[in-house]
Amino acid sequence: DPAVLGITVRALVVARLKEHSERAIREFENGINKVPGVRACYHVTGQFDMVVELALRDLDHLGQLIRVDIARIPGVMNLETMLILAESVADEGWPNVPES
Repeated sequence: DPAVLGITVRALVVARLKEHSERAIREFENGINKVPGVRACYHVTGQFDMVVELALRDLDHLGQLIRVDIARIPGVMNLETMLILAESVADEGWPNVPES
């Protein structure tokens, strides 16, 4: 239970990088690995380059991570944050997919 761990805010942060080079992606991955509260980070296709899942104490903690820790990662052009209001389907791990 996240509340037992002191987590009251969950958020997704999507980042657009200044360039799509291997170096820029690696720099972001190296930087985001140092940010406390990161549960997962995905390199994705589409409008944004990276999606980061955060688990945080409160909104002040979120603001600190966005304004300071994540915004300072080299190559970040812009960020957008989405607060998670509810979990409609719980993540229960990866399903077993039978081979065809």
